[in-house]
Order: sequence, then structure tokens, then C-alpha cells
Amino acid sequence: MGEYICIRAQSAHQYQAFVSNYSGGDDSWFNINDSFADDGRWARKGWEVVAIRNKEDTDRRGYYVNAKNHTVYITVKSLKDVEIKSVKRPE
Repeated sequence: MGEYICIRAQSAHQYQAFVSNYSGGDDSWFNINDSFADDGRWARKGWEVVAIRNKEDTDRRGYYVNAKNHTVYITVKSLKDVEIKSVKRPE
């Protein structure tokens, strides 16, 4: 896999994600599920802003990530505990 941003939640709380569309795609807010399956995957080809908000929209966090030649895996445990791992696409 490559040039994706994959987001999942590992929490009892509900979160939503927004991924900017500088390199194309939909920039709507989406519910985050508990896996990196298709509904938790955004195809992007470069630098993008990823925002995470709680269900009530009373708190948000934002990150700038680069998906060019990478898959970026984001795991939300809480808004204060977000893990980001970038894996280079095999050549």
C-alpha cells in the first residue's frame, strides 16, 4: 500500500476525522471506526492536514502529514494520545 492516510480509533469515545484535499479527494468530516479498513482510508499524494474532533465538537487536534510515497497510519486513543506512523511504500 502507499499514498494513503489511514485512521482508526481505539477508544470508548467517538471521534471524527477531516483530511484536507490539497492532492484531491473529499474533505468532509467522517466518523472514525476501529480499523484501517476502506472507510478509514483516504487516498492522498502529498502533504495534508488531518484534524480529529470529539463527537460533541468541543475539542480538536490537528496534524500535518506527508503521504507522498508513504502510508500514514493514525491511531486515536484520545485527543491527547494520538499515534502517527509513516511507512515508506516499497519500491
